[in-house]
Amino acid sequence: MVFTLLPGVLTAILGLIFAWLLLLTYAVFKSVSHYNNLTKGLSKNKLAEILEHILAEIKKTKANLSDLDKDHHQLTKRARSFVQNVRLLRYNPFKEVGGDQSFIISFLDDERSGVVVSSLHSRQNTRWFAKSVKKGKGVDHELSKEEEELVNG
Repeated sequence: MVFTLLPGVLTAILGLIFAWLLLLTYAVFKSVSHYNNLTKGLSKNKLAEILEHILAEIKKTKANLSDLDKDHHQLTKRARSFVQNVRLLRYNPFKEVGGDQSFIISFLDDERSGVVVSSLHSRQNTRWFAKSVKKGKGVDHELSKEEEELVNG
């Protein structure tokens, strides 16, 4: 059995094959041109040296990255104990004294541990108190309602 193709179909197939050949030729030309630009003026020995140098630099970079990752992990761990929350509350504990002249300031880490400093202002004097806080609770002394609000709020 003999198949005959119409001349138009045969021409179309040859045209597609020719277009594909042109596309592949262009891709190979671009790749060779890019390679030649990278290796311009280098001998084969120098190219090997350059590649060895690049591989050595990559190895050093990986080691440095590993060290930086360890340092970052340690700093992140230590940072939890740094003062991260500083809050201030002004209030009036005594009705006969005008204005919010008393205040509480807290310096707490990520686990709500640290110190709370209170200043109570009255007509006769001003008193300052400092209380240790651990996980939102007073350590040696109970926290006042306002101090608890500041620490846990």
